[in-house]
Amino acid sequence: MRRVALAALGTLVLLAACWRTRPNPSYCELSSDCTGAAPICDPVAHVCVTTDPPDMTSDAPALDLTGACAASSECPLDKPICDGTCRACTSGDDATCAMLSAATPVCATLGPNVGQCAACAPQATALESTGCATASTPVCDTNGTCRACATNAECMSGVCDSGACVKEADVAYVDKAQAPCAAADGTRTKAFCEVSAALATATSYIHVAGNSMPYAAITLTDRSVTIVGPGKSAMPTARLFTASQPAVDVNVTTGMRQVVLDGLDLGGVGAARGLNASTSSGTAADAKVTVRDCVIHEAQNEGIKLSGATLNISASTIRDNIKGGVALTSSSNYNIENNFIVSNLSATSPGLYIDNTSTGSARFNTFTKNSNTGGVGAIICVSSRDIVDSIVVANVGVGANQVSGCNLVRVVTGGTDGATGSFATTPSFVSTTDFHLKPADAANKDCCVDKLMTGPTLDIDGSKRPKGATSMFDIGAHEVE
Repeated sequence: MRRVALAALGTLVLLAACWRTRPNPSYCELSSDCTGAAPICDPVAHVCVTTDPPDMTSDAPALDLTGACAASSECPLDKPICDGTCRACTSGDDATCAMLSAATPVCATLGPNVGQCAACAPQATALESTGCATASTPVCDTNGTCRACATNAECMSGVCDSGACVKEADVAYVDKAQAPCAAADGTRTKAFCEVSAALATATSYIHVAGNSMPYAAITLTDRSVTIVGPGKSAMPTARLFTASQPAVDVNVTTGMRQVVLDGLDLGGVGAARGLNASTSSGTAADAKVTVRDCVIHEAQNEGIKLSGATLNISASTIRDNIKGGVALTSSSNYNIENNFIVSNLSATSPGLYIDNTSTGSARFNTFTKNSNTGGVGAIICVSSRDIVDSIVVANVGVGANQVSGCNLVRVVTGGTDGATGSFATTPSFVSTTDFHLKPADAANKDCCVDKLMTGPTLDIDGSKRPKGATSMFDIGAHEVE
């Protein structure tokens, strides 16, 4: 029996020795035992791996740094899908994204967050999306998040109002290209041929298509309405014009009215004015007129005249009007920001006239090439009013100064102007007819670029302020760099 036992024991020892010496490419004692794609030895499992194993002495749960996963819930945001390892999502992974979070139910296949689960499916440009169900955030941005609309073009109806896209059913459409408009009902495919026809309906929103021929001038009496065109720089614009009449005449005799003119071309040679606005009550708040992204030009009188009304004008160009650019009278209120007021010619009026009863804010504007043979060329303030963070250069009038009666705050007026509060520096424009600041220009860096700590969020072109890495704002209507 003893011989049998000893023989059996010897056999076991021999087998164990054979097992330990049999080649096993996965087994290691040290990292020097590992080669190829798995060069590191896990000291606990004695297996070659691709990366350093987790610190088993830590109380934190071990992380699988190889990207291996059992479920998508284990994956990071930039690689949200589990296929054994975590990977970026593709167009077929919407269901998995929705399962992971109701807030990000689709895969972003474009944009800066491509491959991540997103709130909505981004396109090459930001557009209204059915994936953005909240009325206050209807637009899918290029990063796959829902936000408020910023421009009319982002909305399917063509009309953005205070961050919300107006429904197409609530918009009356005007398009001369559909003439003679015999069966017009104001829908997009059966548009009216004139703005006046749309005004005959009860709609609060009117969309006007660009056309090489002008639309007839309009009168708005005791009416609140938003009228939207393709923009001041569109080709063609949506121009309102009738000889010897204001392109838009706003009259308020009772109640409070709000008129928005957005993206329109107002006036032309022979028009009485681009915009005329007045109230019978003499209370400026009764007639509120907002003008943005418009061009007001070549009128026989002032481009804009207000009598006891409120004007909010931005991102617009007022040019080549025969009796001055803008006149504010009879206790008008005003907010004038990010505009070019240029090349207005007169024997009596400057680019901007503010009487002693009107009050408001004028900042981040560019005044140039205005001419007045009867006084200063750029701005007249009958009583002291602030003109802030603006460019006022090369305006011609009586005397050396371009400004009279105004309080200038950080205003660039050129080398010869002696108005108090002005900077004696001269900017450089793109051309004699394009009054954007020339980029990468030494003169502009000296006078205007990166000079201010605060400012509006957009410039005359709708570009973001500030630009560049400095977080400083440029003086004038244009944020160049």
